[in-house]
Amino acid sequence: MPAFLTLPTFSPAAVLNGKPPTRGVNLVGTETLHFGKNVEEFVKDHDASGLQFGGTVEASQLAQLLAKIAYGYLVATMGLFPREETPLLRLIRGEADDASTWIGSSDYQLQIEAKKPRHAMGIVPISNQEGQQGFVVRVKLFADSGCTGYEIAARVPGWQRYAVQQGAQADGSASGGPVGLSGAFGVTAAGPQLLATGGSKHE
Repeated sequence: MPAFLTLPTFSPAAVLNGKPPTRGVNLVGTETLHFGKNVEEFVKDHDASGLQFGGTVEASQLAQLLAKIAYGYLVATMGLFPREETPLLRLIRGEADDASTWIGSSDYQLQIEAKKPRHAMGIVPISNQEGQQGFVVRVKLFADSGCTGYEIAARVPGWQRYAVQQGAQADGSASGGPVGLSGAFGVTAAGPQLLATGGSKHE
């Protein structure tokens, strides 16, 4: 019997695109994956006119999971770093509601994808306007199905100043004052893919 999985697609991470911080998770679409028996054959074998399915997209829970994956992967591959340099721990602990500031969907290709892994991850160095280096973790769930990837700003030195300057508190809550790009602590890509690994493919 066919099985289906729906993955949400998010707007690009605000901090990586020169935009102000945002509250919540900005869902812009979904992608549906198919596993198991060929759908057309299944419909034909059951003398049906089609196949209908439904489900609930838990975008906030996925964003929290991506934060856990990204932080754990970065520490496992690059080593420990000061906790105050990541905005993800707040999301992981459920203490903040600004996931789309740090997590978003993006089209990219990881070198490891040539080996057709089921899941793929990579690390890309970034830098802020003051030249401080951080890292973005790229995560592709079910990479062998051609899904859109996710980018997670896992290490962003000075992210607190970026949040406060844009009218948000470092804990993700709103504050008074204007929200704008003036004085933004922006982050831009600083180099090519640094590391990439892929999970095993299981049929």
